[in-house]
Amino acid sequence: MKRVFVLLTVFVIVFVLFQANLSLADDVRMFNYYQIKYKINDKFDVFIQPDMRFNDDIRELYYYHIRNGVTFHALENLDLGATYRFLESKSGSQWPNEHRLELEAMPKITLGDYKLSYRGRFEYRWLQNAADRWRYRSLGKVAYMAEIGDFAFTPYISNEIFYDFEINKLHMNRATLGADKKINENLLLGLFYLNETARAGETDEWNTRHYIGTKIVVSF
Repeated sequence: MKRVFVLLTVFVIVFVLFQANLSLADDVRMFNYYQIKYKINDKFDVFIQPDMRFNDDIRELYYYHIRNGVTFHALENLDLGATYRFLESKSGSQWPNEHRLELEAMPKITLGDYKLSYRGRFEYRWLQNAADRWRYRSLGKVAYMAEIGDFAFTPYISNEIFYDFEINKLHMNRATLGADKKINENLLLGLFYLNETARAGETDEWNTRHYIGTKIVVSF
């Protein structure tokens, strides 16, 4: 009971702060994360993941991508992945595209009711309107397997930093608070809040953006 109380208190505090941030934000944005995953065997999964993002207070589509790839369950606590992504992101009246090759390693461990995970991802980015480049993304995540009565869900916090090798600088940070609910063996739903801080070009100026997000994962 004490754990539930602490968990609810943390979520109430974060929700209040989230609402305060949104009231001050110029533009509230939205992530829509969808994934269809197919288990080939105990070692390999394949997936496709379309994603749409909206800005202008969730009124205008400004970004979409399609990712497809394979995950190799190398060890009990280690997954490896290879992915191709195609995306278009609106810039003025144009929609320049990007192709990406993504290679990642994902160690993970469970300690009691907590799940700790890390994802290290190298990306090679073919950009239509800029020089091709490498980028590294470092994502740490802590999830808690919670229950309130018969309602089981998984709240989590994560933080991801982006390092651009073309400019040799950190250029983005994403902090996320969310919760996932497994509906059955084939369906997982999630909601999250994401705070993104991005460098303005190569300057020392940083811009902050607020996102609300939805997640739907279908597994076969």
